[in-house]
Order: sequence, then structure tokens, then C-alpha cells
Amino acid sequence: MARASPHCAASATTSSSCARRLFDLAECPPGDPGQVATKGPQANPLLQNAEGMALGEPWTTGKRKGWRPLYLVSDDNLNEVQITRFYLLAVRV
Repeated sequence: MARASPHCAASATTSSSCARRLFDLAECPPGDPGQVATKGPQANPLLQNAEGMALGEPWTTGKRKGWRPLYLVSDDNLNEVQITRFYLLAVRV
């Protein structure tokens, strides 16, 4: 898990809101050739525009008990050098 970097700012609707970096996808290993599909000349084939995100309920058992699943999705934008991908990450929030 990446180091958390808090960034807080006042908001019109709340007294303050804080954001914290949960991970850096650029730091994730891209995998070995053949393990992570790629069609284009990307240095890390995992780096694509994530267009959807959902945070799941905390896991109640196992190695990541108390962590939450973070789901990301990217699409291929009807571009033949991109690939639709689904990501599942474990985060502590």
C-alpha cells in the first residue's frame, strides 16, 4: 500500500474535507509479458484512464480483514490499442 498523503481544504458544505492517496497505480508492477495484456506502446500497461470506481464493504475475514475492496474499470474507448480492464485493489480507509 502506498504512503498516505493527506490534503485538506475547507468546503462550502462542510467545515473541512480531507483526501488521502490510497495507492499509485504507476507503482504497481505491470506483470510479466503474457500476464498483462497490452496492445499499445505503454511502459506500464496498467496505466489507463479509470472511468469507474466503487468502494466495497470491509472484508470480515482473511488476510485483509478490515480492508475494503476498491474496484476500478477502464474501457478501450473503441480504440484498438487500448484494452478494457477491471481492477480490484485492497485499501485501508
